[in-house]
Amino acid sequence: MLKKIINIYILICLSLIFLIFSSCGTHSNDWQQININLNDNFHDIAQVNKDILVAYSYGTGKIIKSEDQGMTWRIVHKTDSIYYEQIQFTTESTGYICGNTNQILKTEDGGSNWTAITIDAISDSAPIYGMKFTNNQTGYLSVLQRTSTGFESIIYKTSDSGLNWNQINSIPEMILNLELVNNEVWASGNNVVLRNINSNSWETVYKDTMKEVGQIRDFVVHEDNIVMASFNGYIINKRKKSIEKRQITTNRIRSIVSIGERKIIAAGDNNNEKGNLFKSLDGGKTWHLIEKDFSDIHRLKVKNELLWGIGKNDELIKMEL
Repeated sequence: MLKKIINIYILICLSLIFLIFSSCGTHSNDWQQININLNDNFHDIAQVNKDILVAYSYGTGKIIKSEDQGMTWRIVHKTDSIYYEQIQFTTESTGYICGNTNQILKTEDGGSNWTAITIDAISDSAPIYGMKFTNNQTGYLSVLQRTSTGFESIIYKTSDSGLNWNQINSIPEMILNLELVNNEVWASGNNVVLRNINSNSWETVYKDTMKEVGQIRDFVVHEDNIVMASFNGYIINKRKKSIEKRQITTNRIRSIVSIGERKIIAAGDNNNEKGNLFKSLDGGKTWHLIEKDFSDIHRLKVKNELLWGIGKNDELIKMEL
């Protein structure tokens, strides 16, 4: 009888140990590394559905598509020397890419064919950095312009799926990224994060007046916790009126995603020091290096229980959640 009780106790202990290690986050061997095999560097990716992925290159104007969960790819569109910046699909058929000066690209067949929409109101010398559609009809663009005192971002809106655009705002900040947070359009840029940028009552969520963090290219929001990632390797946490910033790497951090309530993954370049993938299990308070030898990762995306990362040297990484 005593032996049976001891065996049961051991089994319970082993089960608890397994559960603890299972909840400790992302292990390096969970990642699947896939070679895109197109001899290029890639910048962003969108999962259209379970099988179809669309991505684009960094500075060479290629749009590529996979129909087998990223195992094989083909070039579907090519424009020389274009630094595309953001991609979004509003349905499985309709998608958009921005980054050119006065044009966006639109697909209506799941990413196989792309058509340029020229926006006459936008100067052909002002790049479109940010884009976010809130539904299939309504979308927003941020266009970066130089001024005598620095930069300003002009905000444009469409209500007809990208065919026509009207200026709705002008914000005296460098905006580089648009996101949708609780039905509000938020923006991040050089040392700054803003909210409600599609409204005249837009407000500053965070601004580094010391100008240490640099470009904030991505952020996640969960209730009253905002976690931001910057090009100078900083993670910035804002909880109500409390702000904490700390440099976790000398590499650029380009992308950050939230997985559940507490787990956050961040990724970026792998040039100044070894290691460019990080995890937090406490909502962004503490960070740990995921020891994996990846090329620069430019974007992370989460959809349908999959986490994707894409970057330089044909790098594509995947993890099942």
